[in-house]
Amino acid sequence: MLTPYQRQPHHAAASNEAALLQAFAPLRVLVEQWATEKFQQLLSSISAPVSETTDETMTRPGLRAEFGICDQTAINWEKRGIIKSYRLGRRVVYKRAEVLAAMEGQARPDGTRRNARRGQKQNPR
Repeated sequence: MLTPYQRQPHHAAASNEAALLQAFAPLRVLVEQWATEKFQQLLSSISAPVSETTDETMTRPGLRAEFGICDQTAINWEKRGIIKSYRLGRRVVYKRAEVLAAMEGQARPDGTRRNARRGQKQNPR
């Protein structure tokens, strides 16, 4: 018998390790299956709400990409109270329905936006 201050030979420790790994192999499989199931549940619960919120809210780059509204226009509409901005941390988001309503209020009968400079021919000075 070894005292606490004596060490086991290296080959004895290796055989003990192999025996432990073999003894805990079924437990390892069960833990892997459980972790995989929990991960899949987490992914399915996260993926559904994210797609719903992205349809409802838009960032300034999203406004620029989808509607052609520049950042300063969105800021001006915020200041005038035409649309309301919401902060999510450092990000500024807008509700899609409010942006669409604001655009309808800014639209002219010919389909262009009031005060929009894009697409208009400017008079040379």
